[in-house]
Amino acid sequence: MVDSNDFSIERCESFAQANFQYLQLVYNFAEKHKNSITSVLPKPAFGHRDVCIKGLWSRIYFWLHSLDRLNTTKDFQAFGSANRALLEITVDLSLLHQDKTNSSGWKMWWWNLSEKLKGAEQIVRFYTEQKLSVPDIYTEQQEFIKCEKTHILEIRDLLWSGKHPQRWSGNGNLFDDLVIADKFLGNKVVKILDKSLTEYYRTEYKIMNWHFHSGVSSFWNLPKESFPILSAFFLKSCADLAILSTQIVIEDFELNEHLPNYREELNDLELDKMESFIENLNIPISQFQ
Repeated sequence: MVDSNDFSIERCESFAQANFQYLQLVYNFAEKHKNSITSVLPKPAFGHRDVCIKGLWSRIYFWLHSLDRLNTTKDFQAFGSANRALLEITVDLSLLHQDKTNSSGWKMWWWNLSEKLKGAEQIVRFYTEQKLSVPDIYTEQQEFIKCEKTHILEIRDLLWSGKHPQRWSGNGNLFDDLVIADKFLGNKVVKILDKSLTEYYRTEYKIMNWHFHSGVSSFWNLPKESFPILSAFFLKSCADLAILSTQIVIEDFELNEHLPNYREELNDLELDKMESFIENLNIPISQFQ
């Protein structure tokens, strides 16, 4: 029998290793379908939407690529940073997926340019307010303002009442968009994360953020067993969000109808995940039944 109160460093490291192997399984799944996803040609009527979906999924793939190379629990901060990014990307993909028009993709596309304008203006303003010449290294930003500002301001008027919103959707924060994504995805999220995105954000996400904000209140004097446990939970969430997002993209592009054995692959992924926990933690198979 497994002692659920066994929090030895060896046991905690094994827990982290099981979740690292799960993440590798998800990475292998993404790697297998990378060419199918990236070779999709955006439909003319939905070009911005499809390009944004492909771009967001590419970010997921590159996060998995990076995490696959971080094989020690000393990397727990990197795992957490990836976790935060993957949650945001998952929400964005969900919003794009539920909007079958080009509207959301158009907003995301122009929000990126509006954000770039905002950053460029802040750079230039830093020097002009001090009556200093803007260094040549920022010539590109000055040219961007000169060439694109007028059009971007017109788009801001059209989409966001003249303001640059915190989120491309126009909502005030990530949570507002997350609630919308939850309503659309429903049980698909719960099946993978074991909870809704809303519950995840209000619980585990908040705890995770304690470990990355400036200061040491949630870092100082932690027992050494804490770091593999943190790593394990971060890695699991990264893998869960990545597989959820990959399924969204595959289904959005209707690749699931053409990929042979797609459903069987998802089932096999779940079985392989189970085996990784059995192997690393010596958990009796009966506990999964």
